[in-house]
Amino acid sequence: IPRGDGNLERVAEYIYNEAISHGLSGHMDEYHNVIIELPATPGREKNKPITIQSHMFKLGIKSFESENEFEENGIELIIEGDNVWANGTTLGADDGIGVAMMIALFRNHELSHPELELVFSAVDEKGIGESLGFENDHMKNRRLIKLNYDEDGIKLCGNAGIMVSHIILPIEKDLIVQGESLSISIENVAGGNAIEILGRLLTEVKDKSVLVDIRSIQHFDTIPHTATAMIASSTPGLTVLKLKNLFAEIKLENKNLAVATMNIQQGVIDERCFSSEDYDKIMALIALTPSTSNTLYTLVTEDNKVIAGNKTRYTHQSLGKNNCDRMYYIGELLGGEVVIDHNMPVWEPSSERKVVEVTSEAYNMQSSFNRYVSSRHDVADIAVLSNSTSVSNAITISPDIHGAHTINEMVSVSSVQRTYSLLESMLTDIHIHQ
Repeated sequence: IPRGDGNLERVAEYIYNEAISHGLSGHMDEYHNVIIELPATPGREKNKPITIQSHMFKLGIKSFESENEFEENGIELIIEGDNVWANGTTLGADDGIGVAMMIALFRNHELSHPELELVFSAVDEKGIGESLGFENDHMKNRRLIKLNYDEDGIKLCGNAGIMVSHIILPIEKDLIVQGESLSISIENVAGGNAIEILGRLLTEVKDKSVLVDIRSIQHFDTIPHTATAMIASSTPGLTVLKLKNLFAEIKLENKNLAVATMNIQQGVIDERCFSSEDYDKIMALIALTPSTSNTLYTLVTEDNKVIAGNKTRYTHQSLGKNNCDRMYYIGELLGGEVVIDHNMPVWEPSSERKVVEVTSEAYNMQSSFNRYVSSRHDVADIAVLSNSTSVSNAITISPDIHGAHTINEMVSVSSVQRTYSLLESMLTDIHIHQ
């Protein structure tokens, strides 16, 4: 079902109507969150209820060559051996696999289970700090199993603090330049940030160039895989050579950049450009922006300003304040301002261990699994739910999904089978009494 950013109506209505056709009751709100209720099967009425949650939202990222329109088209699947991916786009296994498993649960009338609450969430990180329609009278269970992207294993769910901010610097196109132009495009970047790569390249050639434009517009949950710029150069041939040599060196530094490409188109320019001082200011902005626990996800120049979007994660509130201070210092140093769009605090689950013990026992029942328990601190939708409902403890289970939020997203078929078997085992064989 085609779906993109803010376009969940069709998939939500499909899930809701499918559940109703199986004789179940449910609720769908104005945000297109869907909650389906499954009564306990006979003999399981005294077991504690469980909420299972996944999100319908997916990031529609595509390669430069792809013509897919996510709002109107499905994706083209490629299956090779144990792996599934999409042709030139994100796969949507984050979190389509979780949604599919939950649909399979309510279609399976033979499965023994306690009372279940299946939450198909429209919440994404744009909803930081908001309830997005979830109320305590809709979600009532304190133990939650989240089906989300990761690697095989048990994850204790907490949420890192998340800050989304924009640094805005005043600049101005006050030069008229006539001459030869170079349009530079960095594409297919995986395992790196295309904006940071482009910043290094432009810094290398700024002594003989002026900047016309630089931009990369991405969703804040994405590491930029493309970025473009236009410059005018007084020595175009030498500038192209410098760019190519440095780009080759950058690729050697990181084996994950093996498929990254740079395209340079030469042309003629007669338009306004930024001054040398503003060129320096933009390069400094890219260079000074932290790359640890932070993603510079978008960068756009306009006639009188440059806007840099950042998404910052932190595991402790004190680190959150420090990260916020760092952004303000960068903005102040470069003569601009910082706007905080979202700032969601760290969320920790309760100290109750029973849900983890149950999951561990279920893993032991699955001989094909190597059981492990670790902490997961990047599940924003659980934090949103916990702030507006009664969720107090949660775990994540997941098949092997790699490259989520990128065009290289891939899922392992056998790990999906294992994870669904684990989920059924948890619900069928393990009894948590009231």
